[in-house]
Amino acid sequence: MAEPIATPSKTMPLLVASVYLSGFLQGLTLVSFPASSSVLKTMHGFTDAQYGAIFLPQVALAVLGSAGGGTLARRVGLKALLWLSLLIVGVSQLLLAATMWLPSSMAFAVILVGTACLGLGFGLSGAPLNSYPPRFFPAWRDTAVVALHTALGLGLAAGPLFAGWVIAHGAWAAFPVSLLVASLVLALVVIWLQWPSMNQPAAMIQTVPVIANAERPVTSVSFWAFFLIAILYAFAEGTFYNWAVIYLQETKGLPMAIAALALSVFWAAMVAGRLAVSVAVLRVPAERIWLALPVVMICAFLLMPYANTPALGIGLFALAGLACSA
Repeated sequence: MAEPIATPSKTMPLLVASVYLSGFLQGLTLVSFPASSSVLKTMHGFTDAQYGAIFLPQVALAVLGSAGGGTLARRVGLKALLWLSLLIVGVSQLLLAATMWLPSSMAFAVILVGTACLGLGFGLSGAPLNSYPPRFFPAWRDTAVVALHTALGLGLAAGPLFAGWVIAHGAWAAFPVSLLVASLVLALVVIWLQWPSMNQPAAMIQTVPVIANAERPVTSVSFWAFFLIAILYAFAEGTFYNWAVIYLQETKGLPMAIAALALSVFWAAMVAGRLAVSVAVLRVPAERIWLALPVVMICAFLLMPYANTPALGIGLFALAGLACSA
């Protein structure tokens, strides 16, 4: 169990607020490009293939940032990693906003760099955002982390609503610019605050016993099965949220406001589903949930072509969010 970190009581609320606000902001920025999909396609005439390609750098850099975040945190510290991730995410929003004034020939390349920055910033934020809450609330470690992920989910749900509102008022650029300003302000707050050391005492470090002839994970069939399932899940979730606005608006002819609301509902259902499952697993075997949710996901895909009305569009994306939740 982690020890409570020693820090002045007057500073603690600011530290806690900055971490959870960082999680919320990460959610807002993560959905910035999908929520702007209709604007980008209209403004620059991107094809579906070009639009789909803009998320490849985001995924690649998110994996790279997550993989290297732990090592980097040990070298520069969690505080530095947190404000650095906020700055990088802010750059992604600067590049997104800049496309409004760029010719289409340049805009695509700038957006690729923007999504790469977004993925890297999100990946690097994982180490500090998942490390600080358990230390802030050692008696409620799991709850603290769930609350952080809930804040992230609320940002994901609020982002499309905010984007839809500014687009409806003809001020789309205000969306990424607002996120840019918020990222810079929060990064400055993180830099200004005095953060406690996260070094763990030697007595608190638990050693893992070495088991003779233990099977290496990469040689296990189960490992690769889970690996392939994770890849398939990522494709499914990405298909839902990256294409929600374009699908409902362009293919189904629904209003932009409804498409943005459906994307928000998708993320809200995902957050609600994760919270519900975290309680359900106390009574229901995890394997049942594990086997049931992919079936619900398949049903959501099969029913999606029938999303011809606002109610069906929103309802089916809610079902998809629930299926992807746990």
